[in-house]
Amino acid sequence: MHARQRVHEAVEAAVREAADLAERSNAGGEDRLRILVDGWGRALSAALEELAVSLDELQRLVLPSEPEPEPAPAPAPPPPRPASPAEPVEGSPPPAPDKDEDENEEQLRARAAASRAETKALREETP
Repeated sequence: MHARQRVHEAVEAAVREAADLAERSNAGGEDRLRILVDGWGRALSAALEELAVSLDELQRLVLPSEPEPEPAPAPAPPPPRPASPAEPVEGSPPPAPDKDEDENEEQLRARAAASRAETKALREETP
């Protein structure tokens, strides 16, 4: 069956059902109009569905099937951890001070200022 014929039959069936329902009902003019408009809405929906099915069929025939994407490579395992916390890993930040060490506000400000200076120097080095 051709797409045009399928669309035509889908529209005709929904409109015919609505017209039959409107004729059988004892509804007034406004209710009959609602029934007919609802039937046309269902007809348009059915027609669009038939067109979508036809487009899917056409795409399957015309377009070559797309190869499935290759799976992403597995992530690299994390680097081994040092045997003891005293051995720093190269390229890692210096270890944080123990929580037992209480730094006063002045020391914290000094560390923050030093960190900002290091960051500024690194930014200036990088083009």
